[in-house]
Amino acid sequence: MSKFFKKSVLFLLALVTVLSLLPVHHADAASMKQGSKGTTVKQLQQNLIGLGYLNDSADGSYGSKTRKAVESFQADFGLKADGTAGEATQTAIYNAVVRLQVELKNAGYAPGTADGHFGSKTRAALEKFQKDEDLDITGEMNKATWAAMDRSSLGIRGGAAARTAEQVKRMQQALIGLGYLNDKADGVYGSKTREAVRQYQKAHGLTVDGSAGSKTMTSLKNTVTALQSDLARKGYYSGKIDSSFGKGTQSAVKAYQKKNGLDQTGVAGASTMKKLYGYALGVEEETQKWKIWIDSLYQDKDTSEFWYNKRTQSKTVKTSGCAGVSTAMALNALLDTDKYTGQNVMQWFSDHGYYKGNGTYHTGVERYPEVLGLNTTLTSKGSQLVKYLKKGALAVVLIKDKTGEELFTYHESKGHYILVSGYRVHNDVEQVFINNPLSWKESRWFDLKDLMANAIIRSDFDPIVIIYK
Repeated sequence: MSKFFKKSVLFLLALVTVLSLLPVHHADAASMKQGSKGTTVKQLQQNLIGLGYLNDSADGSYGSKTRKAVESFQADFGLKADGTAGEATQTAIYNAVVRLQVELKNAGYAPGTADGHFGSKTRAALEKFQKDEDLDITGEMNKATWAAMDRSSLGIRGGAAARTAEQVKRMQQALIGLGYLNDKADGVYGSKTREAVRQYQKAHGLTVDGSAGSKTMTSLKNTVTALQSDLARKGYYSGKIDSSFGKGTQSAVKAYQKKNGLDQTGVAGASTMKKLYGYALGVEEETQKWKIWIDSLYQDKDTSEFWYNKRTQSKTVKTSGCAGVSTAMALNALLDTDKYTGQNVMQWFSDHGYYKGNGTYHTGVERYPEVLGLNTTLTSKGSQLVKYLKKGALAVVLIKDKTGEELFTYHESKGHYILVSGYRVHNDVEQVFINNPLSWKESRWFDLKDLMANAIIRSDFDPIVIIYK
């Protein structure tokens, strides 16, 4: 047995306080040892095979392979490693299987009764688990399966503190209230709950493993808290800001939905969040679109004379077109089109005197959206930016040159334009989602304070152009 395996099994055995009550095992009075034969030996072998200790068939004959498997199990469980399956060893093996069966049941699979016998139902449940986790479907425990089970169980494994059924229920209520879980809050961390957690993690930029660890739980609480706070500010919620999606929060959501002509479900799903904030919480769901736009709009290979930059003595979109690409992304998003590119926006800037080979004049970023029927406003205040982002606005921001590790790895010229497309509160910190024309790989969440620290702010200059309908 590997050290990893040993730790996993030992951890499984330590879960008595958080798992359901187990049946009592009355071990066979007679010990089993090399040379023993019969149905009890066969059952012992089936359990050892299922737990990953015995790589052999269950033939009812206690041979050398069975003895070595027993020795390995005994060593892992602090028993005398003599290869003889006495009462203590039989009980330990039985309990290990029971606890595995309970673990599978809590994860949403159906191993049958937790009877301590690794039979066909337990094997089938384990195979389904392995299939869902994209593992080799063996029907037996192994290192990879133990690792996946660590990841999949809510706080019960994977190093997180054990969650009670009530904690799971509250988490489920939040997932239901936010539109991620279409099921009842029963306190059982099953396959539907695990998939809902995965969807939430995907939407909020967390590690997508289906395990509700501390980061996921904190994010979920913050999301509900932000919802309660915003509904309270708008006059729909008067209860306690407690991160719990209870009846009061549900009623507030229904009231908001009714006022705004939405289906009165009490679920703050994508349509409700988009109405409330101007976008659905979890802007990461839109990230791929931004990536595509950046890839299509930002063509570094274009080295035509149009892009010649007098200051940098180069001619690429990289050095001259960031304003055009950022503005184009905003126009496409707000006007629901894809016809604007960095090139044609920059051409408009050039035609109207806002681009002369030394970078783009800030006024051009403000004026072009207005020509197309959109609204713009300038600001140098983060609070004003947040106000408009919550209403569905986007913002083109001019940041300092070579901001380095504060924001991006590197960019050229005396300033760099980026697009801000989202806002959230994460771990009590205000963050904005930045799309960098330099590379979609550098498009991600940043603390609002870091953005404002790198914005070019002068007494006569507001670096943020807010664009909205």
